[in-house]
Amino acid sequence: MNEPDMMQGDGSTEVAVGTNQDRVVLRFPKVVKWIALDASTAARVADAMLGAAIDLGAQIKIDVPEREITPNQIAAMRKRAEIVINNLLERKMKPDRVASEVVDIILSMSK
Repeated sequence: MNEPDMMQGDGSTEVAVGTNQDRVVLRFPKVVKWIALDASTAARVADAMLGAAIDLGAQIKIDVPEREITPNQIAAMRKRAEIVINNLLERKMKPDRVASEVVDIILSMSK
């Protein structure tokens, strides 16, 4: 096996990820029926597996779907923008400051 990366989660599961000839190999120090990994360890194992696959010549492309903004979220953003704009205009803020405030608020609401 080619230089495995040993990873350990909460102490109960260890796994080494590497390559052997044309295969990505996961090696465990003992016989296991199944494994459970916390999110962080699962991400590290997945990253190591992808790295090993790339080392073997795999062409990897990961598409992450864009987050959908619901109609209710859009309506809430518009209402909030209206309130903020009115408030800033009443305080005689300059248009660039109004725009900056509105964009910052909208971005914070979409998280």
